[in-house]
Amino acid sequence: MKIVGIDLAGSIQRETGWVLIEDTHVLMKVVYKNSSIVREVLKANPFIVTIDAPLSMPKEGHIRSIEKKLLELGISSLPP
Repeated sequence: MKIVGIDLAGSIQRETGWVLIEDTHVLMKVVYKNSSIVREVLKANPFIVTIDAPLSMPKEGHIRSIEKKLLELGISSLPP
């Protein structure tokens, strides 16, 4: 079974992570444009596509309240 995972970036200037898992094989890529993401998914023809992206963004700033609380505890949920 083929599974594609996508970790969406906040803009096309940043990297979007893309991974294809098939049995014990893993293929990872970095893509930037939405058209590239769609092309890679269609080419892979997966059974399942998973997308890691927030359902909403804060009205001000770029950090959600839960991320602020984690930072107060010394835990970063954001990439370096």
